[in-house]
Amino acid sequence: MADVEIRLLGPVEVRIGGQVVALPSERRRSLLCALALAPGRPVSVDALTEAVWGVQTPARVRGSLQTHVMRLRQVLGAEVITTTGNGYRLDVEPDRVDVSRFLGLLDRSAAARDAASKVALLTTAIDLWRGDPLDGVSSAALRESHLHQLTERYLGAVERRIDIELAEGVIGDAVRELRDLLSRHPLREPLWERLIRVLASSGRGAEALLAYAECRQSLADELGVEPGAGMRALHAELLATDQQASRPRRTNPPRQELPGDVSHFTGRADELRQVLDAATVDAASTVVISAIDGMAGVGKTTLAIRAARELAGSYPDGQLWVDLDAHTPGQTPLSPVAALGRLLRAAGVPGDQLPDGLDERVGLWRSTTAGRKMLLVLDNALDSDQVRPLLPGASGCLVLVTSRRRMLELDCSQVLSLDVLPDDDAVALFTRVVGDGRPAVEQAAVRKVIRLCGYLPLAIRLAAARLRHRPGWTVAHLAERLVDHSHRLSELRSDNRDLTAVLELSNLHLDDDTRRTFRLLSVHPGTEFDAHAAAALAGIAPRSADDHLQRLVDVHLVRESGQGRYRMHDLIRAYARQLAVDGEEQRSALGRLIAYHETAAAMAMDVLMPEERHRRPTVTQPAESALTFPDHCAASAWLEAERPNLLTVALSAADSDRPDHTARMTAIVWRHLSLASRNDEAAVLYSRALDVARERCDDTGQVQALTCLAELSWRTGKFREGVDLGTRALDLARVVGDRGGECTALNSLAVLHQHLSEFDAAMTHARAAIAAARRNGDLLALRRRRRTSGRSRFLRRTTRARPSCR
Repeated sequence: MADVEIRLLGPVEVRIGGQVVALPSERRRSLLCALALAPGRPVSVDALTEAVWGVQTPARVRGSLQTHVMRLRQVLGAEVITTTGNGYRLDVEPDRVDVSRFLGLLDRSAAARDAASKVALLTTAIDLWRGDPLDGVSSAALRESHLHQLTERYLGAVERRIDIELAEGVIGDAVRELRDLLSRHPLREPLWERLIRVLASSGRGAEALLAYAECRQSLADELGVEPGAGMRALHAELLATDQQASRPRRTNPPRQELPGDVSHFTGRADELRQVLDAATVDAASTVVISAIDGMAGVGKTTLAIRAARELAGSYPDGQLWVDLDAHTPGQTPLSPVAALGRLLRAAGVPGDQLPDGLDERVGLWRSTTAGRKMLLVLDNALDSDQVRPLLPGASGCLVLVTSRRRMLELDCSQVLSLDVLPDDDAVALFTRVVGDGRPAVEQAAVRKVIRLCGYLPLAIRLAAARLRHRPGWTVAHLAERLVDHSHRLSELRSDNRDLTAVLELSNLHLDDDTRRTFRLLSVHPGTEFDAHAAAALAGIAPRSADDHLQRLVDVHLVRESGQGRYRMHDLIRAYARQLAVDGEEQRSALGRLIAYHETAAAMAMDVLMPEERHRRPTVTQPAESALTFPDHCAASAWLEAERPNLLTVALSAADSDRPDHTARMTAIVWRHLSLASRNDEAAVLYSRALDVARERCDDTGQVQALTCLAELSWRTGKFREGVDLGTRALDLARVVGDRGGECTALNSLAVLHQHLSEFDAAMTHARAAIAAARRNGDLLALRRRRRTSGRSRFLRRTTRARPSCR
């Protein structure tokens, strides 16, 4: 076997007998990499095809793949690549591929017992890296599947080696190495943490504090967020060490602990003005409390910090900030006792003078802040109970609280609920974070990206940061990656920020029943819903569903769009859809929703058109809906509010395992659509109902859809088209013996011929419709067909009399 060595951890390189062999073909390099990433294991033709061509496959893909394999064998040796059942295998020892050797060294290091062996193996593994993996390979499939994973393993190896060396008191050249890595991964907090610890261990405490400030500024500039809890604890440890080493103990120092301002702060002018204005109301006579709430990632902390920095000059006795960790991944919410400990230390109280109990700390905090003008930012609060003990007791102080939950129980001077950004502000934020000219030349793609981000500031920042660090991408390419809702959340992440993890913290604070309702709401195919629809989805009483919805509104997982109407942000819906993984649970929920819509729509139509009740499908009200319509106005209002959902559910049912619902909903709501002149929506529903009836060989359903389409044609002035549809409906109705459909088709044809001034044909069809209605015993239809016949007779006589009047 040829002495082949394949190197992928840097520019892709092949060596045979120690000599570098050129692979000028880009597709052959991709093919080699796909095989080398699984040495000794078969790789399927499908996987190789995706690696080599992506989605743009040639017409004879298998033949083209065989040609590339043949050319590669000519370079490597025929015995190196073996044909398997449905693919090919690279027959080399795993250690001849640097990726496999790297991963093997990591495994051996993890199993090693002594520190020296661990460090030696990790160092050997790290030294295999010559640059970015798969450099020179453009295959999107290979890069997406392996680049992030390999980079994570490499960075993890560096971090583990440095941890071991720190524990052994060995520093070496770690500062330079970490600085080099941070230039390529500036948002990776674990690297910053190691750099800070290495600097501190080397006696370079001032540089360590500067490194923390640099990390905080990078995160603020790129993502608008603060460092995580671990970094903040390390910072506090550095400050304590620094104070003990170089400062005398102070009992009353003014502190300025506000986080760095966000350089990409965009928009929010009105909201910022509201917060600033509220700070001046009764400031001399009370503690001013402004509570800012909103969904995850909407920019609450960013707004609070910007407002605090603008107001800082009015509070000379200190500006304090504390993260209450209510929604910090990996952290439990900070207890009031612990939060008061941080605040008291920041206000100058020595740690050995802090009492243990909550009541004692509350008293000490209020006495400490008495007579002071202080600004306090309580960020990331869980609820009012967590915040209330932290409030100063005397006037002259300002408290800004941010939370995902509405602080309804606090005596706030102002409660501000943040919504997503307006369109222009969202575009400006995306453009500023990207920082180059791509957004200016792809404005349509930019608006598509921010729309797919749901105008949510954190999502926009993450998407823009992703583009900023990928100069080869276009904005349009980023937009295409975000289109698939099932992968959208995975695209919105950075080294240490993940939108899914941010949303997870909101979900975890819900009770089990509300959490179940939340995930089932994602099954609803429409954009807006009410408590009765939520009750149907969850199979519970409307009152319980309303309670769950109110809890979801309070934590901003659901928004109230009007009285009794609710909607979910697109990204929250995508997250909830990820939670609803039980297929049977989803199918059952959708079935209950369909049954509810059928029942409610039929009940509303019974109130509006009771005389046509016998023509609508018979439905039974589900126990969980408990919906009634006291009068005509209530029924009409419900139908108009729910019309988009009725049509959306009917159309989605056509594509699921409940196609019969499409025909049933058509039969229920066609009269409402006609009276409300919803012609475009009616055309979509009737056409889909006709397609479904044909697919199912449902002749009666075809008659119904055809007659609906014929009736729609005369309402929209397409009379000749309507005659064709009505004739088809009539012929089919007579074949299958659908007497009701026959009567309706005859009447439609009579009306259509009237509009075409074909009065003899109109009279013929009208008389036939009367005879059919009489046979069916349908008195309502009989009266209507007689009116049609009378109008046809009148128009025919009038038309024939016109020549004699000239």
